[in-house]
Amino acid sequence: PLIGSENFGINFIINCKNFLPTEPRDGIHLKSDKDQVKDQEEKNREIIKKCTEIIFSFLNSNVLQVSNPLLYTNVHFKTDSENQTLNEYFEELQNDWNEKLRSLPFVKTVEGYKTIQEVYYFSEDFLNSDDNTFDCFYELISKFYNIIPIKEEAIKWSNYAINWKSDNINFITHNDLLEKVSECNLEGFNTDTLKNYYQHLIDIEHVNVFNDYKLLPNIEGYF
Repeated sequence: PLIGSENFGINFIINCKNFLPTEPRDGIHLKSDKDQVKDQEEKNREIIKKCTEIIFSFLNSNVLQVSNPLLYTNVHFKTDSENQTLNEYFEELQNDWNEKLRSLPFVKTVEGYKTIQEVYYFSEDFLNSDDNTFDCFYELISKFYNIIPIKEEAIKWSNYAINWKSDNINFITHNDLLEKVSECNLEGFNTDTLKNYYQHLIDIEHVNVFNDYKLLPNIEGYF
């Protein structure tokens, strides 16, 4: 059944006449504590497992050039429903997809395409801002990190990475960036970019960092 499948958690449609749908035909039995549908749930889960294997066999086969791999990698299974048993199943499925995705060279970076596990993504600290502020973030981060998504795709890739809910994904935070900045001097920085970044930190009341790190230049330009 296609109804509701657009919210399933992956950007693929699994089309199989062997699925055993729920009575209104608006979903499929997957995982619950109901003994009467246990067999149906096992069959449906087995179909999804086989289809997952087929999808990743295709993605790893290089049968065709993937023009926009970003579209394939939005994996976000719903794990906060009232059905805890179903949540646990989707957590397992999320982890399975995360593990399979990690080694795919799908992320376009300033150094070419890299595997998902190699790339550094932007934490939520950097994502909820206007375009000009994000330009400042990206300019500063790219000074210290090379394997990051290209600017045009950085926000989407980072949001997808957050949705993966994986402990094996690298995220850059304000503290990571500020630690890098504190090891430098004013030479080599665009001072307007640095001022705008510092102003943003003040605006979000993240002012403690000016005590925690050496960030303000003296007359010689040393922080």
